[in-house]
Amino acid sequence: MGEFVGITPGPANALRGRMTKATSQANSIRGRLAADIAAAAGDWTGGTGAEALSRTASFLTTAERDLNWRITTITHAPGVKWDHGMATAQFAFADLAAAEAAGRAKGGELAKLWAQYKQDPTLANYNRFLAAMKVGEGDPGYDAGLLKGLGADNYRAIFEEWMKLKKDPTGHGVNPAELKQLIHDLGPLARALAVADVPDLRRNLLKKGSPDVISALLVMTPQSKEFVVEAGKYLAGAVTNHTTDPNWNLRWLYTALDQNPVAFQAVLASSLETANRLLSPTVLGEGDIRDLTTRAITKAMNEGLNDPTRRQAIANIAGSFSPGIDRNPQLRAALVAALTRELDNQPTRRDFFQKLVRSLAAAGKPAPALREKDINQLFARHLVSFLPEISGLEATRNDPNLKMDPGDGWSLVSHDDLVNVINGVIIDPDGYKTLRNGLYRFQSTLDKGTGDINDPKQRDLV
Repeated sequence: MGEFVGITPGPANALRGRMTKATSQANSIRGRLAADIAAAAGDWTGGTGAEALSRTASFLTTAERDLNWRITTITHAPGVKWDHGMATAQFAFADLAAAEAAGRAKGGELAKLWAQYKQDPTLANYNRFLAAMKVGEGDPGYDAGLLKGLGADNYRAIFEEWMKLKKDPTGHGVNPAELKQLIHDLGPLARALAVADVPDLRRNLLKKGSPDVISALLVMTPQSKEFVVEAGKYLAGAVTNHTTDPNWNLRWLYTALDQNPVAFQAVLASSLETANRLLSPTVLGEGDIRDLTTRAITKAMNEGLNDPTRRQAIANIAGSFSPGIDRNPQLRAALVAALTRELDNQPTRRDFFQKLVRSLAAAGKPAPALREKDINQLFARHLVSFLPEISGLEATRNDPNLKMDPGDGWSLVSHDDLVNVINGVIIDPDGYKTLRNGLYRFQSTLDKGTGDINDPKQRDLV
């Protein structure tokens, strides 16, 4: 039997972070100290110092792992009670090792039952396997042990077999009624994946699993960010084509992305090609999921931290601008608002502008987004503000001896990228006027001098 546990997750997570940092520091100091002790040889009287640090690091590693297990378990355990931010629950196992051992045993039992079914695929054997499916109690140690004991190939095959037996073979993914039955039959296995999130199993599913299985796993229970991101990239290339029948795979994918905006940001930021598929006119034109796709994309542009991933996601959404976005007033307005926010944010505006230039340049000649008047005007105004840095970049490219450092990040923006977006700006008369006037103002600030530009002595700026 386990123990009664009470944890306040916020402070506990903060403690876990400090333990991780302390472990890293102890390991770093230990290495340097051991080298110094070896160099000092007999002249150093504190020869056990490195060993003490090693024991400290080992203790912290073990304690941090146990604390992480307790935090994760109590946030998933059934019957957990909350009082003033503290979660309390009766744990099924005394520690992580006991949980993992019990899970491995259960996984081995399921593997044997599955092997019996495969040898004699009768309905009785299949039902016997399903009857043994009550697995896990929200304990990450138990679930990780179970998944390892069951094996990745068996796990995937169990879901594929269910699809073969109980899913409409002509359907694009499981329909709502089938999903309900799937959760009843195999829900514990989906929850085990969400709680334990074993990387080897995740890779196996994404390499060998069918779109029907992957999309169903996403909505049987909320999965980890890592799984949602990898599944999102995989399904973007597998389920975004138009279908005459309901595309349940696409609906379940967007349902998962809507539930996890930070994961959706990572999917969109992964590549412009992936963003193009998820934001294609075909996908955004699916009327029965229009509200879902609009909401999910809008959340991805606004939620989470202002970090490089979100900025890249927004840049790629702009790079994927198509009639699907243009014909959706709500989505178009959300994109303009997100672009405005990022371009006006002084600490990160340069990084975002550079990302935006690269995404727009890769989108076409000119980028479709720059044909939208509000986006064109917004981009033109900020392009003008970066003319001093862009001129330094291009001047240095033409003559490296000038050594005019334009600032961080510009080396990733090519000459062709800049030409492409400038051509995109000037196709709009107002964009052309904004850029022309800005260029005149910038040129008026330059001291052109009267020297000989071909004389190295006169142009040495060092």
